[in-house]
Amino acid sequence: GGVASAAVAGPQAPTPLAVVQCGMLFLVRTSGGGGAPEWLRAVQGYPRWEDWLRGVLMLGETGELREAVAEGLAAMASSEMGWIVWGRILLGYLVEFLPELEQVGARAVQFFELLQRLLVLEYTREVPDDYPGAQFTLPEPQQLLLTLLQMLVLHPSTERRGFPDDEDAVLKGLTSATAVVLRMHGELRALAGACALPALGRTPTPSSAPGAASGDDQGDCASSSSHPVLEFLFEDCLFSIPLEKSTGPEAPPKCKTKGSRKAAFELLVELCRSCPTNMLAVLRRVR
Repeated sequence: GGVASAAVAGPQAPTPLAVVQCGMLFLVRTSGGGGAPEWLRAVQGYPRWEDWLRGVLMLGETGELREAVAEGLAAMASSEMGWIVWGRILLGYLVEFLPELEQVGARAVQFFELLQRLLVLEYTREVPDDYPGAQFTLPEPQQLLLTLLQMLVLHPSTERRGFPDDEDAVLKGLTSATAVVLRMHGELRALAGACALPALGRTPTPSSAPGAASGDDQGDCASSSSHPVLEFLFEDCLFSIPLEKSTGPEAPPKCKTKGSRKAAFELLVELCRSCPTNMLAVLRRVR
């Protein structure tokens, strides 16, 4: 009886991961290296594309599934035709999804990996005026930088002291994405170091803001000797010492795991790269 029942076992239904992997492989193979613009436009124009993207990239049940989606989308956007037709639009969706990440938690790892890869493409490639991506409006680099910094400051870290595997994916992702924007737009480093973000509760000295005499509009950023963002990274994220022996997420510093601390150090270094004012501000704290 046991042998007979084993012999008639039918085919197994494909797992969600297998379905996604096959689908993404098909998309990549048919869109890469000179894929048909009409076909890519059809993919981009799928009416429930936004829901699908949110459902599998941000809410996919397993890391493998989300990784398959992120890798497939990155491969599609990386091809010349893929980026021209819809890669920039894909980046726009990810930027729009940023405010939702607080509810995503550990599932945000693949989202941020894809976001960073697309940001590099955005800042290194051009889109012809007669293609859809050229008409899609993305935030200016300074606006995106301010958004990421504000989210980083407001984000309540979930990391606990003494739990090395308790990495906060949103905290690390926001920090790394901010560093990518600065790496691609080095002219924003001085402004970023002294951003007077309301969430920081630290107000720079207005008299030292560059362009104050000439009336230049610096938006929400103004350079000063106080450098609130640098102070936030140095103190709040990296070197604040808890007053009590607490292992909870509320105990400083904000970055407690190897991954998030590495990302914070890399952002601090990026802020100081080719920017003497930020470098001096950090050196004063080191001394």
